[in-house]
Amino acid sequence: MKPVSFLSVGMLLVMCSLSPGARAAEPDVLSVIPADTLAAITIRDPAGLDAKLRELGNELGFGSVSLFLLAKGQLQMVEGIDEQGTIAILLVPNVGAPDALHDMVLLMPTTDRAKLLAFLAPEPVEEGYVKVRIKQQDTYVGTRGAFTVLAPRLETAKRVVACKEGMGSQLSQYQRQHVQVADVSVLVNVKALASGSGRADFKRFMSLLGLREKQLGDYKFWQLFARMEPSGATVEVYTERIEGAAQASTDASHEGLLTGLPDEDFVAAVGMAGGTLERRTVYTTEVLLDYLERSQGLDESRRGDLVEAVRKMSSQAARVSQVVSLLPEGPDGLFGLVKLIETRDDPRRLINAIENFVAVLKSGVIVDPVYAKAIERITYRRSAEQVGELPVDHLFMDVAGLKDVDEGMVKKAIGQDGVLVRVGAVDERHLLVTLGGGLKRFEALAAAVREGRSSLAKNAGIMRAAGKLPASRSVEVFVAVDRLAELVKRVARAMDMDVPPITVTKLDEPMSVGLSEVGSAGTLFTVVIPRPVLIEIIKAFVDLAASQVGGQTMP
Repeated sequence: MKPVSFLSVGMLLVMCSLSPGARAAEPDVLSVIPADTLAAITIRDPAGLDAKLRELGNELGFGSVSLFLLAKGQLQMVEGIDEQGTIAILLVPNVGAPDALHDMVLLMPTTDRAKLLAFLAPEPVEEGYVKVRIKQQDTYVGTRGAFTVLAPRLETAKRVVACKEGMGSQLSQYQRQHVQVADVSVLVNVKALASGSGRADFKRFMSLLGLREKQLGDYKFWQLFARMEPSGATVEVYTERIEGAAQASTDASHEGLLTGLPDEDFVAAVGMAGGTLERRTVYTTEVLLDYLERSQGLDESRRGDLVEAVRKMSSQAARVSQVVSLLPEGPDGLFGLVKLIETRDDPRRLINAIENFVAVLKSGVIVDPVYAKAIERITYRRSAEQVGELPVDHLFMDVAGLKDVDEGMVKKAIGQDGVLVRVGAVDERHLLVTLGGGLKRFEALAAAVREGRSSLAKNAGIMRAAGKLPASRSVEVFVAVDRLAELVKRVARAMDMDVPPITVTKLDEPMSVGLSEVGSAGTLFTVVIPRPVLIEIIKAFVDLAASQVGGQTMP
């Protein structure tokens, strides 16, 4: 049973995700949330929200409708709310109720409880508690400090009101501080969810995110923090491991991770420290193999060979920079991929590891007929071309005749060479890898790396975006939304598909993403969306939605 219309609560959540954050959350909000809560959403400062949203709405041409008033009307709580307080939505264990696994509870910051419940016709049930009807659901109401507690069962309301230990006692100072400054915080008690009565549902949800079950035991909390500032929106995802669990990354850099890449019309650029690359690559491989194992598409006796081949290959990298760029439209493709790997020693050792990986992959470890047929068409050829004194290897997949693959379309997208990856050691510490753009592009890039002429890291937009990320990080990503939209349209035209009705103006600063470490057990994933980029993204989604009205796509 639900205590409120959670569609209405959802409206509050969406609005508050864009809150200007006029003041910090109450110091006691985390003490009011019971320690055994499975998950919680805290929404700071629902006052002053309308002005911010209406400003954004006017900027987007949507008008200035007050969503806050609409949400309060849906909840039938028109007055008595502390509109500068903190709303909390809780998922708590459902003790003593065999027909459900958990209860949803709403904590509403209150200035006048009588006014808050005035339109809900409260009926006394026992001292300190009343019953109301919200959206045809019985809801029990109690009071905890400055909060009104609304729960689907009287027992649940009483447990929340009487709780002695709050969730804040389980959080680090870093986590508590972020709850007090973020407009929206989503806290997930992974340890409790992974071991409680909702374990099966939680496991299914985690599998959709690509998270392996055996790694759930490493985590204590996951949190999401979102805030809106005049310059744009920032979203942070924080994970806290239990004591003794391995740290995800320990090779953070205080310097930019993009090195050696060409300053051109980039769509997305990624810099990654080598230790992080190794862990992430091995982890991704394990996830894919888990999937194949479940579908009986894997020779389980060979699984360890493939994982070890991936580990040996990725462990050779000290730092990796890669970029996807728009290319001049022509026979060499619509876009190109460049990866520059700074190796820990002789790059020829990495080439040997790549060749070994291909050999292991083709040795029958993957038995799924669809994947196996594609893998058969992969070849690695040493010294297939020559650029001056530099031998260039080929990693090639012949897609001709593969089911559901149009070779002509592939060549339109990445050039007449098809799925051909060029690999070459450009100096004693760097391996250059390219896809698309042909041999001339590889030659030009190799020369630029040798002569130190690659300067994407000094791009003005990237430098501004990088300054908004945590100073110490092991991964950084920059996405040029305007060029991404252009690439989508180019590919659609090349594939004879309907061109999405997206119009994105030229933007001077990309969206940025960073991965960094907090203390000995925390990992922080940060996404920064500059305000002009946020506006263009919203407009693009609106354009797409408008084109689908009536189930028909606009030409």
